[in-house]
Amino acid sequence: MAVAKGFLAVVGFKKAATWGTPVTCASGDGVEIISESVAGTRELIEDMQITGMSSQRQGDAGNMTVGGDLVTAARYEGLEPITAQVFGTAGTPTTVDTSGYQHKLKLANALDGIFGTLAIQKQVEVHEIDSAKITGFSFKCDAGQRAEVTYRVAGRNLAVNTSSGTNNNTTAASITLPSNRDFLLFRQLVVRINAQAGGALANTTDKVWVAGVSLDVDRSVKGDLFTTQGGYLVDEGIQDGFTKVTGTITFAKYETGTGGNDTLFAAQLAKTAKKMDWIFTGDSLAGAATQYYQWVFNFPYVQFTEGTPQVGGPGIVTWSANFSAWRTTAAPTGMVMSADRGTTRPVASLPLAKVMVVVPAGPLAAALVLKTRAAGLLP
Repeated sequence: MAVAKGFLAVVGFKKAATWGTPVTCASGDGVEIISESVAGTRELIEDMQITGMSSQRQGDAGNMTVGGDLVTAARYEGLEPITAQVFGTAGTPTTVDTSGYQHKLKLANALDGIFGTLAIQKQVEVHEIDSAKITGFSFKCDAGQRAEVTYRVAGRNLAVNTSSGTNNNTTAASITLPSNRDFLLFRQLVVRINAQAGGALANTTDKVWVAGVSLDVDRSVKGDLFTTQGGYLVDEGIQDGFTKVTGTITFAKYETGTGGNDTLFAAQLAKTAKKMDWIFTGDSLAGAATQYYQWVFNFPYVQFTEGTPQVGGPGIVTWSANFSAWRTTAAPTGMVMSADRGTTRPVASLPLAKVMVVVPAGPLAAALVLKTRAAGLLP
C-alpha cells in the first residue's frame, strides 16, 4: 500500500507550446517547494427540478477549475523558468564573466501563449496540470529568515496519472534540479532609496535599515474563461487589467540619521517620487572570478501609499511603509533602460553574473545571469 508523504513529493514545471497538450517534466525542470495548494474541482450542476418528492435527483458534472499556489524558499538558481513565465519576454542569453549566462526578461504586454505543464508526484500518483499559467508571484524576506516566493497557478485540467499519461510515476523519477542550492538570506540584503530624479543609488548615502521586505506582482489574468472551445475545461487565461506591482518595507524602529526612515513618512504624506533597489548577494561565486550570486530588484519609480509610525505603548516605535511601483518613460540616473514596443522598459543596471534583476518600471523587467542554462527561458 502506498501512502502519500509530503517530504517525498517531487514537483516539475516545464514550458509547453499548445494549450491542453502536456509536456514531460524531466532533468532540470524540478522546483523545490515548501508547500503547494494546487487543487482541481469539478463543479456540480444541481438538479432543481420539482418531481413531487421532498428530495432531489442527481446532478450533472459542470466546469473544471484548477488553481492554487506553489510556495518555495527563494534559490539563487532554479526558479528562473517559472519566474520568466510571469514576465513573458526572454531573449537569447549572453555570456558574462566566462561562465555565466545573462537572461534579460521584460514585461510583455500580454501573456498569450506563455504557460507550462506542472507535475506533482505524490507517490500514490502524479497530479498533472497539462496547461498551467503563472499569473503572478509574491516575494518576502524577514529578519533572520530565507526569502520566500509564492507563485500563483491557474490551470486547465488536473489528470491523475500512475503508469500512463505524459507525466507519471516513471517519468517523475527523471525530474532533477540545478545543483546549486544557495538561498537568498535576510543577512545578504541591502535596501537603497533616494529621490526618483536624484543621483544613482549609492551605498554611502542611500542605504536604509529594514526589518523585512515584501513584493507582489499581479498580471491580472482572467482564468475562468469557459467557451465551446474547451467545453468544461477552461480556455487559456488572458490579462484582464493592469499589471500591479506593490510591496511593503518594515522597519524595526522609527529613526533619523544614517540608515533612518523618517523621511519616508514625509514622502508617504506627499506622495513624493522615489527610486529604490533591493540587492541580495550570495556567499558563493557564480562567475569565473569575482561575481557572486545575486538577485537585484530595481524600482525606478516608487510612491509610498500608506503607513504611519504610531505609539502603541512604552516600547520602540515601529512601522511599515506600503508602496506601488510604476512604469517610467525615462530611465532614472543609474538605471539602464531599453526601448520596447514604443515605450521605455528597464533592463539590468548592475554588473551581473548569476544575477536576477527585477525592475518594475516597464512596469516590470528582469535580467538573470545563470550558469546552467545556455538556452532561452521561453523557447
